[in-house]
Amino acid sequence: DDADQDRRANARCHLLFPPNEPQEMLPDELVRYLAQGEQQTVHEGYKCSIRKRWYIVPSVSTPDAFLFRQINRFPKLVLNETAATSTDTIHRVRFRNKDHARPAIAAFHNSMTFAFTEVLGRSYGGGVLELEPNEADNLPIPPLQETNIMLETLDRLSRSNDIAQVLDLTDHVYLRNGLGLATSDIDTLRGIWEKLSHRRTSRTFKRRIASTLPASGRCRPSPLIRHRSLYLANDGQRSIAD
Repeated sequence: DDADQDRRANARCHLLFPPNEPQEMLPDELVRYLAQGEQQTVHEGYKCSIRKRWYIVPSVSTPDAFLFRQINRFPKLVLNETAATSTDTIHRVRFRNKDHARPAIAAFHNSMTFAFTEVLGRSYGGGVLELEPNEADNLPIPPLQETNIMLETLDRLSRSNDIAQVLDLTDHVYLRNGLGLATSDIDTLRGIWEKLSHRRTSRTFKRRIASTLPASGRCRPSPLIRHRSLYLANDGQRSIAD
């Protein structure tokens, strides 16, 4: 699985989690390891420096799933089957009913929920969308359905960046059959997500283009940027992407 691959690749995937005790009470091997970190000024980093004991990571737990806090192309809710943990850079998700974990993760990946991540989340200049805990709590998820959609299939398609096929599968099951939405309504939700995510991620592209222009050319906006409604809406009307 992914965890085994990371370990074999010597990736930085391990978290030091010693007892919350003074160094003099820790095993000698661990004390020497911490001393090595101090020699490399690890303890002077911001996160470590504000802790009572720089080597103690607070609030370590093993969740049922992970929700990515920072989003690039599309949101991801990932099942935790390896007893992994994370820092607070990723939201840790727990289910009251553990049997709901797999169907809930499948149901999360649909056009309605994706559209609301763009509406509720905070978009930053580099094109990153960030979901704070209260914003993640307010994301609508359709009712869970008994379905033959395999989470492994959605996982494989997501890894290949074929998110359109993922949404085709989940929208039919959870929005069309589950919520009874009309096809036109589902298309509208998909369009909202596509337009908002395109607007957000295109900021990075525009910055890259601007950085390659000579200084004298940067004060003249290109027609593409000046008339963005032409390629975002294409209907001459103000849209949610404007």
